[in-house]
Amino acid sequence: PLLLAGTCLAVDIPADSKVLARRGGAEITEAEVDARMLEIPEQQRAGFIDSAERIDTLLNQMLLVEQMAVEARKLKLDETDEFRLSRELAEQRQLAHAYQQHLFSKAPEFNAAALAQESYAASPDQFVIGDSVDVRHILIKTDCRSPAAAKEIAEKLRERALKGEPVSELARKYSEDDASAAEGGLYEQVARGKMVKAFEDAAFAMRTEGELSGVVETPYGYHVIEMVKYRPGRQASYAEIRERLEAQLLQRHRARYLTNTTDRLLNMPLDANPSGLKALRERYGNTPPELAPDVPAPAQKPRTSGKESGR
Repeated sequence: PLLLAGTCLAVDIPADSKVLARRGGAEITEAEVDARMLEIPEQQRAGFIDSAERIDTLLNQMLLVEQMAVEARKLKLDETDEFRLSRELAEQRQLAHAYQQHLFSKAPEFNAAALAQESYAASPDQFVIGDSVDVRHILIKTDCRSPAAAKEIAEKLRERALKGEPVSELARKYSEDDASAAEGGLYEQVARGKMVKAFEDAAFAMRTEGELSGVVETPYGYHVIEMVKYRPGRQASYAEIRERLEAQLLQRHRARYLTNTTDRLLNMPLDANPSGLKALRERYGNTPPELAPDVPAPAQKPRTSGKESGR
């Protein structure tokens, strides 16, 4: 049986079935998963369920919703006026979303290739690839020892590197950066703005392959950084940015078409019911005292008696 969050399903489901999972009277089908995926923006769907863990998480979430819906129907919560109204509103929102997706995908033909070439030719200086570096580093953390002890360890490792021990081997043995230690502390094509400032400043201050930084302090601990390769910034060729630029222009064109269409709907004549709107304001417009903003009351004139007022 398929495992979901460590729990076996009650039955084995044939591999050719359209039902993917069952639990507690609820079942999830391929069609339901397809419908759920349609709620995710198209550009984010690729790789969304690229692992067994993600599939388990998705099916667990969908099964839980279905199980709760089964229990709600047993209590006839789906027969109340409140639920009927909320279901109608939900259907309208879903239809509006479907219409937006339709407009987005059915926008008029657009020659993105020609406009991309024109955009590049008009402003090539806007398409610059910033400088980047390949670096290796050793991290000694300060969350499990004192800063002084961490700095001392980093300084000793730097001395060993200066005497000829490869930083890659030192990183594999001693670095406490779980993301890079197994790779010899390597980070490739690091652009500006991708690392904490102290690390970035030290990395980009070096230019020569094999150059070693001093001990660098960051919120993570103390680092020793080795320059592997420095790539200076340069003008990007049209071939390098063509696909990305065309995709951006096409996305912008479709979004503009969607906006123009919705603006047309917004600008249609509006008929309103004045008495209904007044009743709405009276019903929902008064802020409860406990939610009212803390605004000082206006100053009031002292009351006077009839005699004092000349009455």
